[in-house]
Amino acid sequence: MTTIDREHLRKLADAATLGPWEAERIHHRPLGQPPHHCWEVTVDGQPLIDCFREDEDDAAETADFIAAARDAVPELLDALQRVRDLHHPWGDTLSGTRICNECDHAWPCATVRALEG
Repeated sequence: MTTIDREHLRKLADAATLGPWEAERIHHRPLGQPPHHCWEVTVDGQPLIDCFREDEDDAAETADFIAAARDAVPELLDALQRVRDLHHPWGDTLSGTRICNECDHAWPCATVRALEG
Protein backbone atom coordinates (compact mmCIF):
# COMPACT_ATOMS: atom_id res chain seq x y z
CA MET A 1 0.00 0.00 0.00
CA THR A 2 1.26 3.47 -0.86
CA THR A 3 1.51 5.96 1.99
CA ILE A 4 -0.70 8.99 1.39
CA ASP A 5 1.10 12.32 1.59
CA ARG A 6 -1.63 14.05 3.59
CA GLU A 7 0.19 17.38 3.63
CA HIS A 8 0.52 17.44 -0.16
CA LEU A 9 -3.08 16.31 -0.62
CA ARG A 10 -4.27 19.08 1.73
CA LYS A 11 -2.33 21.69 -0.29
CA LEU A 12 -3.88 20.40 -3.51
CA ALA A 13 -7.38 20.47 -2.01
CA ASP A 14 -6.91 23.96 -0.60
CA ALA A 15 -5.67 25.27 -3.97
CA ALA A 16 -8.42 23.64 -6.06
CA THR A 17 -11.47 25.50 -7.31
CA LEU A 18 -14.08 25.75 -4.58
CA GLY A 19 -17.09 23.47 -4.83
CA PRO A 20 -19.53 22.10 -4.96
CA TRP A 21 -18.54 20.30 -8.12
CA GLU A 22 -21.23 18.56 -10.16
CA ALA A 23 -21.16 15.85 -12.82
CA GLU A 24 -23.44 16.84 -15.69
CA ARG A 25 -24.47 15.02 -18.85
CA ILE A 26 -24.23 17.34 -21.82
CA HIS A 27 -24.75 17.21 -25.58
CA HIS A 28 -21.36 17.92 -27.12
CA ARG A 29 -20.87 19.18 -30.69
CA PRO A 30 -17.14 19.16 -31.45
CA LEU A 31 -16.01 20.76 -34.71
CA GLY A 32 -15.63 18.25 -37.53
CA GLN A 33 -17.04 15.38 -35.47
CA PRO A 34 -20.53 14.01 -34.99
CA PRO A 35 -22.36 15.29 -31.90
CA HIS A 36 -22.44 12.99 -28.89
CA HIS A 37 -23.34 12.95 -25.22
CA CYS A 38 -20.64 13.20 -22.60
CA TRP A 39 -20.08 13.95 -18.93
CA GLU A 40 -18.39 17.08 -17.58
CA VAL A 41 -17.45 18.17 -14.11
CA THR A 42 -18.82 21.67 -13.54
CA VAL A 43 -18.84 24.43 -10.92
CA ASP A 44 -21.91 26.65 -10.88
CA GLY A 45 -22.86 25.22 -14.28
CA GLN A 46 -19.51 26.18 -15.85
CA PRO A 47 -17.23 23.44 -17.23
CA LEU A 48 -14.27 22.69 -15.00
CA ILE A 49 -13.07 19.36 -16.39
CA ASP A 50 -13.52 18.46 -20.03
CA CYS A 51 -15.74 15.85 -21.51
CA PHE A 52 -15.82 12.14 -20.68
CA ARG A 53 -17.47 10.52 -23.71
CA GLU A 54 -20.60 8.67 -22.72
CA ASP A 55 -19.57 5.67 -24.81
CA GLU A 56 -16.36 5.29 -22.77
CA ASP A 57 -16.48 2.74 -19.96
CA ASP A 58 -17.58 4.24 -16.65
CA ALA A 59 -17.70 7.84 -17.94
CA ALA A 60 -20.57 8.85 -15.64
CA GLU A 61 -19.01 7.11 -12.65
CA THR A 62 -15.64 8.76 -13.29
CA ALA A 63 -17.22 12.22 -13.51
CA ASP A 64 -19.30 11.54 -10.37
CA PHE A 65 -16.20 10.40 -8.46
CA ILE A 66 -14.14 13.46 -9.43
CA ALA A 67 -17.00 15.78 -8.46
CA ALA A 68 -17.55 14.02 -5.12
CA ALA A 69 -13.83 14.00 -4.30
CA ARG A 70 -13.75 17.83 -4.15
CA ASP A 71 -15.68 17.83 -0.88
CA ALA A 72 -14.83 14.33 0.33
CA VAL A 73 -11.03 14.64 0.31
CA PRO A 74 -10.86 17.61 2.73
CA GLU A 75 -13.48 15.98 4.97
CA LEU A 76 -11.51 12.71 5.06
CA LEU A 77 -8.27 14.54 5.81
CA ASP A 78 -10.01 16.37 8.66
CA ALA A 79 -11.36 13.09 10.05
CA LEU A 80 -7.90 11.49 9.94
CA GLN A 81 -6.44 14.47 11.78
CA ARG A 82 -9.15 14.34 14.47
CA VAL A 83 -8.33 10.67 15.13
CA ARG A 84 -4.60 11.41 15.15
CA ASP A 85 -5.11 14.31 17.56
CA LEU A 86 -6.68 11.94 20.10
CA HIS A 87 -3.58 9.75 20.34
CA HIS A 88 -0.45 11.09 22.06
CA PRO A 89 2.47 9.32 23.73
CA TRP A 90 3.03 9.73 27.43
CA GLY A 91 5.27 8.09 29.94
CA ASP A 92 8.95 7.84 30.75
CA THR A 93 10.96 8.94 27.72
CA LEU A 94 14.27 8.10 29.47
CA SER A 95 13.41 4.43 29.86
CA GLY A 96 11.59 4.37 26.55
CA THR A 97 8.39 3.18 28.16
CA ARG A 98 5.68 5.21 26.55
CA ILE A 99 2.01 4.44 26.03
CA CYS A 100 -0.82 6.05 24.12
CA ASN A 101 -2.87 8.47 26.20
CA GLU A 102 -6.08 7.45 24.40
CA CYS A 103 -5.97 3.66 24.29
CA ASP A 104 -3.32 2.78 26.91
CA HIS A 105 -1.35 0.57 24.52
CA ALA A 106 2.37 0.74 23.81
CA TRP A 107 3.38 3.76 21.72
CA PRO A 108 2.91 4.01 18.83
CA CYS A 109 -0.45 2.36 19.27
CA ALA A 110 -2.19 0.35 16.55
CA THR A 111 -4.34 3.34 15.58
CA VAL A 112 -1.33 5.60 15.00
CA ARG A 113 0.49 2.84 13.11
CA ALA A 114 -2.57 2.33 10.89
CA LEU A 115 -2.83 6.06 10.19
CA GLU A 116 0.86 6.30 9.34
CA GLY A 117 0.67 3.36 6.94
